[in-house]
Amino acid sequence: MTRSNLFTGLISKISARYQLIDTLFSLVGINIILAGLSFVTTLFIANILGRELFGDLSYAIAVGGYCFTIAYCGLERTLVRDLVHFPKRFDNYISSSILLRCLMVTLAFVGIVGLNAFTAEENRLGIAGMVVVFAVGIKALDLGQVYDAWNKMKQHAVYFLMERCLYFACIWLTILFFRASLSVAVISFFMLGSIAFGFFLQYRWALPRIKIKANTEALALAGEMLKKNLWIWSAVLATLSFGGLSKIVLKHVSGSGELGGYALAWQVVLLGSILITPIGRVGSLRMAKVVQPDVSQARRIRFLLQYTTLSVLVGTVIGLPAICFPTLILKLFRPEYVSAAASMRILGIYVIIVAIGQVGYQYLIAVRKERVCSLCFFLAGFVSIALYYVLIPRYAGMGAALAVLLSHGFGILISLIVVLSDLRYTAQGHTIPRGKKVKK
Repeated sequence: MTRSNLFTGLISKISARYQLIDTLFSLVGINIILAGLSFVTTLFIANILGRELFGDLSYAIAVGGYCFTIAYCGLERTLVRDLVHFPKRFDNYISSSILLRCLMVTLAFVGIVGLNAFTAEENRLGIAGMVVVFAVGIKALDLGQVYDAWNKMKQHAVYFLMERCLYFACIWLTILFFRASLSVAVISFFMLGSIAFGFFLQYRWALPRIKIKANTEALALAGEMLKKNLWIWSAVLATLSFGGLSKIVLKHVSGSGELGGYALAWQVVLLGSILITPIGRVGSLRMAKVVQPDVSQARRIRFLLQYTTLSVLVGTVIGLPAICFPTLILKLFRPEYVSAAASMRILGIYVIIVAIGQVGYQYLIAVRKERVCSLCFFLAGFVSIALYYVLIPRYAGMGAALAVLLSHGFGILISLIVVLSDLRYTAQGHTIPRGKKVKK
């Protein structure tokens, strides 16, 4: 190899590494801003609404999480992988994914409206609650995975920042000038409006660069994607047992007041997610590339160790203060929220464990072990339901937090054992992981 070729290769590697670091720091920086704004805004919302109304808002968001997950069909886990592995079908996959999500969000919302009609009156969602459910559900039409595959994560993050800033601005203007008018109904309107604005920004830039195909071929591929994603979709639904279901069960067993305290403690998990998500976005794209057969085992393991270390460090930034100083943090809120200190401490530990689990989960998806991954979380989901039945009636919010930690931690432990087994298998000379091959 000539000196010029060596120099060119070195420059290319430095440029790629700089771009990766620049993207990562930009995403983390934007999410730190969002985490700060989110915490302060939630502080005022919780104090103005009080435990019961804040609990009602959290309940609607939890139900909306089911609408979102049903509508997304697991594509948030697999679409980047497919776009990277099959670049020639880029437009087809995007067109079919949008079509599929539009159909599913409609079916999911109609189904939730139907179920809500048969719910006991004290637990029934009102019009404002249903608007919150719809606002959370239509987030499934987000183009985040498309921007990730284009390596335009920073641009998408800026659009998301603008969307959230609009939401925060509306909330703060209301607090400053119409404080007494702040309600779940007003918040739901702001949520829906800001999400619509975010979609406008995303689609305005992306659509001219995509050849949208709304035909029978796109519909057929949408059906194929749905069928292919059944296992991972089921796994994502199962993971709601660790968050959304805990709130729904707590609401039905202990009431809105208890849910309000638990939901405030859960803000630790949301803040952790805000910081861990950008690491996961960059890591997901890198993971899809690093598990391909032409990548050496040493490089794969090195990446996994670096990724895990970074994820744990970020999780600890949020988790450690919640573990050590929950009472001090809760003194920022009304005195009625102080009883949630035990829940916050447990959820601080949970944030760190979830950061570790993200790496194992993405690895299993990248090597196409969706079925194994799903079984891990199905089992953990059933464990969570059993623990809710035992712990929530006895310990209320603290019981819900403990059930989430134990059940999800159990699922993550199993998935990490499978990851280590797969790495040992490839170390024996097998260059292609044992996941099912997919025809191009």
